[in-house]
Amino acid sequence: MFGDYIILYLSEIVKCFLHKTCSLEVINIYELFREKIKHVKVDKKYTNADIAKLTGYKTKAIEAFMCGARSSSGMANAIAQALKIEM
Repeated sequence: MFGDYIILYLSEIVKCFLHKTCSLEVINIYELFREKIKHVKVDKKYTNADIAKLTGYKTKAIEAFMCGARSSSGMANAIAQALKIEM
């Protein structure tokens, strides 16, 4: 679940500080948000087309956001509101 990603991320930060070596990849906030969206899509059986209808964006735009080709705070906020989740 989403919490697993946060635990993994935090454990890498702790290792970084304790061992003074950092193999931590920067995790973009949108990557974490996309994971949350994926879980909601499975739970509610939504497709990218469903999210597009809810947000008013085109399906291709939602697909681009979900695969990481596009990062937009406006789109992220619209998706969060449509799915009733926090960013």
